[in-house]
Amino acid sequence: MGFDRTILSRYREGKCSKEEEVLVESWFNGFEDDSSYEKEQFLKNLDSLDSRFYQVETQKIYSLKLVLGLVATLLAVLGFSWYVFQHRSPTNINKVLESFSGVQSLNSSIVLDNNEELKLAEIVAGDTLHFKGWSITKLAGGEIKYILESKSLAPVYHTMRTLDGATANLRLADGSRVWLNANSELRYPVFFDANARDVHLKGEGYFEVEKLREHEHAIPFVVHGEKHTITVLGTRFNVNFNDSVIALLSGKVGVSNTENYKVNSMDFQYTLSPNDVFIKDEVFKSQSISDYVDWQQGYFNLNNQTLSEFTAKIASWYGVEIVVDRAIDQQPLFGRVSRDKNLKEVMELLASVLPISYSYQKNQLIIAPKG
Repeated sequence: MGFDRTILSRYREGKCSKEEEVLVESWFNGFEDDSSYEKEQFLKNLDSLDSRFYQVETQKIYSLKLVLGLVATLLAVLGFSWYVFQHRSPTNINKVLESFSGVQSLNSSIVLDNNEELKLAEIVAGDTLHFKGWSITKLAGGEIKYILESKSLAPVYHTMRTLDGATANLRLADGSRVWLNANSELRYPVFFDANARDVHLKGEGYFEVEKLREHEHAIPFVVHGEKHTITVLGTRFNVNFNDSVIALLSGKVGVSNTENYKVNSMDFQYTLSPNDVFIKDEVFKSQSISDYVDWQQGYFNLNNQTLSEFTAKIASWYGVEIVVDRAIDQQPLFGRVSRDKNLKEVMELLASVLPISYSYQKNQLIIAPKG
């Protein structure tokens, strides 16, 4: 790729693209505080440098190696000026953080058995999409519902997928309901056979499972994860397979290590009752079990959370890397924050109640003690 030697003169003539204007203006801003030149004079000097560079190449006085060295040096200086401009401007930091939207509706989809992807935001409430033997409809609240018209001989599997800033909710063929948190996947059959209800989860999901019986026998609902497998008969629970956390709101579930799971076995390594929380092979009672489904209700719970724990949640939601200074990472938090807010609004709220400062550098949000 060649170096565009006319960028500065084109800027003076008003012929630059928006991206080129930003680059040139960042060069000026990097020197405003230290230079006694007026901008016009400074531009003429740089333009003459541009002309001299062009002349040097045309006359081929210097070797190719030296020319490339000059180009690299000029680009490095321009890049450095751009970096300084980007990271010293509070206005720019705000713009960067504003770009991390609280809700990104296009980031949820269903991948069909033929790998076709349906963006959920593009399906209008009330729409029904008909397929062979089944159909998909979107309810008024945004829930996706499967309607079975006839069973095929071969099972049909779909995958609901969410990325940064997106959740999705689904009603399965048996009537069970599932909500997916951001950056999660649920693989499920369009219809269940007579003896089993098995789904596979990556990430975090909240389940409300319908009781189902066949010839007086209860048909278990099984959620498979990489490390743990959950077996239920009818219950409400939240599972975060990223952190191996299972919170039971009602009913009863059995938990097994996936490598030891046996089909149709009711011999579990752990059995959870209402308000039990399973965390990495330990079970304890929670006094506020609803805190584990804050995301499903549309907010971030801050109660009994440290700054480090809370930033882990927003890092996943907004898709941003966050680094918290160890001096404040155990700072306790209280309250709740709507997930509709963009990242700038969340950080301003935190800074209003905690003695912290923040900056955005090298694609990382840095949180440090104030002062």
